[in-house]
Amino acid sequence: VVVLFFKALFSKKTQLVQLSGLATVSNDSERYVVRREELIRRMEQNKTEVQYLNKLKVEDVWKEFNCPKYVTHLCPRTDKLPKEIFEFDERLKLDTNCILQKLDELISDPITSNSVIRICKLLYDYLSEVGDNGYKVKDLSLVIKVLKFLAENVNRVKEYELHLDRMLELCNIPLLLEKSSESLIHEDVIEQYFTLLGHLLVILPTKEQALKIHKALHSLLLKTQKEDISAIQLKHYRKAMEKSKLPLIVVELLQASTTKTYPKTLELVFLLSSISYKCCHRMLEANVLNVILIRMDLPYAIQLHCTRPPDLMLNGIEYSDETTLLIMNTLWSLMKSIIFPNNMPTNFKENLTSTHCVLWGLCYAFKRQIYYSQYRKFNTKIRNEIAMIILSISITLPSWNLVSGGIADTVIKYLVGIESGSVRIFAEIIKFGRTIDNLHFEKILLLIVTHLAEVDACIFLMIKWKLMQTILQIVNPNIEETKVTWNASQFWDLWMYAINALSILAPKMPQQFVEYHGGIR
Repeated sequence: VVVLFFKALFSKKTQLVQLSGLATVSNDSERYVVRREELIRRMEQNKTEVQYLNKLKVEDVWKEFNCPKYVTHLCPRTDKLPKEIFEFDERLKLDTNCILQKLDELISDPITSNSVIRICKLLYDYLSEVGDNGYKVKDLSLVIKVLKFLAENVNRVKEYELHLDRMLELCNIPLLLEKSSESLIHEDVIEQYFTLLGHLLVILPTKEQALKIHKALHSLLLKTQKEDISAIQLKHYRKAMEKSKLPLIVVELLQASTTKTYPKTLELVFLLSSISYKCCHRMLEANVLNVILIRMDLPYAIQLHCTRPPDLMLNGIEYSDETTLLIMNTLWSLMKSIIFPNNMPTNFKENLTSTHCVLWGLCYAFKRQIYYSQYRKFNTKIRNEIAMIILSISITLPSWNLVSGGIADTVIKYLVGIESGSVRIFAEIIKFGRTIDNLHFEKILLLIVTHLAEVDACIFLMIKWKLMQTILQIVNPNIEETKVTWNASQFWDLWMYAINALSILAPKMPQQFVEYHGGIR
């Protein structure tokens, strides 16, 4: 039996299984060599992997792990599945407020605030529970702390970037109420929330993240989404925004913005100013009007900031048509709150002062648009809009010195020029055709001079440019040297404005009225 056993043992191929289970040794010498080489290769590979793991740091492990993107898996209720399944799922859900409290404890402690993995784990748990539903109002005070912490530390800890981006996306979703009365109870917290959004615009490191705040503000303050009965009403958002520091922060951002970021920041000013007069008043008190007018003409603002503009065309990059329209719309949105005073603070207009820089910027932009109006219809419209802005300023802000800023001289000179048919701008003669836009422009200028007549210094300029002669020619052109170039309806339309101006200017300039035969006419 023993002999037969050993014969059978040596007649078959005997395998030697190593402890690692990676190599097999047979009686065949060639196969043994192949297996041995494979074993050595795998051992070297394992050795390299062990060395790699020994060199890894905590953040590298977390980077390799990397949280997956937040995906909500909604399982709709159905009669085909037992209700116990859904009840079990409800019991598995975590309390978001509890998670946020744990997060607050971690980030508030100087020692535990560096526990990146623990903080990321809690953030992942919280955001997974929130899904696409948005923040609850009762959690908002803790959400504010977490958002501020992530924004301040995301540059130092890259692992926070994924969670911060997701939380910024959730800002776009309306806040949720468990009870309708919560909107009144938590009114102060919602106000702090808007202040935080303004603060985030300042401290967020990337342009993409800042644009998410822009999107969130547009979503919350404009009725762009379908109303949810569990969400806060639009009026509560706007009321909280008015009380917050957001309008003041936006004005500061506009003042400090670069040429590239200026249009996007101006969009926020337009958004806030279009919501309520109260918000306009707060931004006007923060000198937003001065900031916009100083930068009204881009080449002037860049090359000759706060310097008396020369009588020549400055070359350089100019605003696009879209940005120019945005500037005009924003100016009108702000000016309306002064023209139609509703609940205006006491002595509000008196506190709105201007500087030479402001009026120089406005005057140079006005001249440039008049110059371009001979080439483009768009600039003709903008020219008329700026003239209307100047008219509004002369009516509502009489303390602004339009004489020293050069605006009064420009208006009087161009009124005389448009009636005569040509005027000199930037060392070039500009001709005015008899068009509806030019008719509208001349009527606006006539209205402006009626308000300028209240200033004694303007009377001197009117005498210098022989304004009385021009107005008398409009009122009664039936004399020699005068040719009527308007049609009948246009003439009588313009005549009404001219006779109104004459009734105000004649008592101010009686000598010129007599000199140009005003009594005979």
